[in-house]
Amino acid sequence: MRGSIIKRGNKYSIVVDVGRDEKGKRKQKWFSGYHSRKAAEKDLPQILSKIQTGNFVEPTKMKMKEFLQEWLKIKKSDVAYNTFETYKRHIENHIVPAIGNIPLSKIRVMHAQKMYGDLEKKNLSKTSIHKTYSVLKNALRYAYKTDLIAVDIAGKIDNPKKDTKEMKFWTKEEVRLFLEEAKGDQYYVFFHLAVSTGMRPGEILGLKWDDIDPKEQTVQVIRSLSRNMELVPPKTNAGKRLISIDEKTIEELKKHRTNQKRDKLKAGKAYKDEGLVIATQIGTPVSHRNILRNWYRITKPLFETKKLSEIRLYDLRHTHASILLSEDIHPKIVSERLGHSSVRMTLDTYAHIMPGLQQEAADKFGDTLFG
Repeated sequence: MRGSIIKRGNKYSIVVDVGRDEKGKRKQKWFSGYHSRKAAEKDLPQILSKIQTGNFVEPTKMKMKEFLQEWLKIKKSDVAYNTFETYKRHIENHIVPAIGNIPLSKIRVMHAQKMYGDLEKKNLSKTSIHKTYSVLKNALRYAYKTDLIAVDIAGKIDNPKKDTKEMKFWTKEEVRLFLEEAKGDQYYVFFHLAVSTGMRPGEILGLKWDDIDPKEQTVQVIRSLSRNMELVPPKTNAGKRLISIDEKTIEELKKHRTNQKRDKLKAGKAYKDEGLVIATQIGTPVSHRNILRNWYRITKPLFETKKLSEIRLYDLRHTHASILLSEDIHPKIVSERLGHSSVRMTLDTYAHIMPGLQQEAADKFGDTLFG
């Protein structure tokens, strides 16, 4: 079996001889659309190998938009609801308008490069463009693994750089001020748990009383409430975890449960007891939107008067981690509490506070050895 590279106009094609038909006529397979001979030469060995080993599948005639819709159906059962919605949004808003009508078998790196230009014209942020490319590469990687395309296009596409935003978090003094201002709010215990455990908002909203062990002072994270109000597994496998909590947090949880029992008695038969720690006055799950509404009501005047530095609700998680690291808690412990997939992820995420910790470590070493 032989393969050659032919130039047609400004582009190059790979041509592979695959024998002769019943009439003795030579049969060939063409792989077109390369912008340089070097790119074609790089793909030639893997194409020949697939054909020789019988792993080559005739290129599909479906267009990119058709393939992406099928891929979305597969991903719907594989990923969390919020992740699926993100995939869908980037595909419908950015990928399909740019390259949706191109046949999947004809997709090349140049099309991804053209899409980048189209996205820049829309004035999308670098982070959004980066995410769009991640979705495209994920889909193309699946197409290659399932032999819908003969060339690993995903491995050839470079992700554009994303924006590096400065992470915001509160000091211990700011946390105390916020919690004092939040007292009396019906969802106060949500904010207390966010600060004291570093749990994600959805994980707190999905927490049940059976997950809390007051004697052992632990909280078990085994589910999360998605934005479409479904109880689902945590974001990652590492997300399922056991978190130790302090006595003050146990005390606040006990107060909250007493108030919740009062709501249950008041509601009577209308109360739907689902065992949730954070629940409405009739026992049903509390939406992310309602938590945000209360968050803004509490923080807006504090932000406007500069009593607190302005952060997002999710930054309470970063605040928890930053305070622990600044108190010399080992990054592995912080990683376990946050449910990160690795300690490396924790270190990369919170590298912004490491220079201060490095200097503190050097000072302590100097005092111990030379002081």
